[in-house]
Amino acid sequence: MSERIDPVCGMAIAEQAQITYPFHGEKYAFCSNQCREAFIAHPHVYVGRLGQKAPKKLGVEVRKERTLKLDEQPTPEQTRAIEQALAAVMGLKDLTVRGQRVHVIYDLVQVTAMQIEAAINAAGVQLSQSVNARLRRAWVGFGEENELSNLGVRNHDCRH
Repeated sequence: MSERIDPVCGMAIAEQAQITYPFHGEKYAFCSNQCREAFIAHPHVYVGRLGQKAPKKLGVEVRKERTLKLDEQPTPEQTRAIEQALAAVMGLKDLTVRGQRVHVIYDLVQVTAMQIEAAINAAGVQLSQSVNARLRRAWVGFGEENELSNLGVRNHDCRH
């Protein structure tokens, strides 16, 4: 059986993978929709540009640490649901749920705060809807999007 490598997380994927995406004449395979979405949003982070190696292939990791506030304190069942939902998220390095706070450490090259938030919501738990919390999440999302875009165009082979 032939295998391909997921360009986002590095996982080996069977040749007949169902989650794929064509890019510049090549068909890439992914272990999850999360990895496919990351690739589609910023392909050059994972495959590079002409004459430049991809940041991912150079071992670039962008560690982020965030604390997300929940609408209310989760029940023990909701806490387990959050932990299970986030255990399936590629690139999550650490997770702590304490009271109304979910603290995460993650690699931005593999997962964004917005994807983490979506996993928490999918677990049936609401993030705080206060104006401050929503603005903070929007600002983080905007910053991460710009950081990934810049990562995809930088020349990582240059030495300073």
